[in-house]
Amino acid sequence: MTDLFGLPLGYNNADVQNRNGLVASNGAAHEIIIENLAPLLHEFGRIRV
Repeated sequence: MTDLFGLPLGYNNADVQNRNGLVASNGAAHEIIIENLAPLLHEFGRIRV
């Protein structure tokens, strides 16, 4: 599981809110999913926060 940008989720901080969505996969397809999401995130103006 990562956020929509492929970054690991971190819950070891004071602020544990996840503002970048969630992608869960079987692992084998995860990189392909993240790559396919990138143009959509760009189209909608989503940036890493």
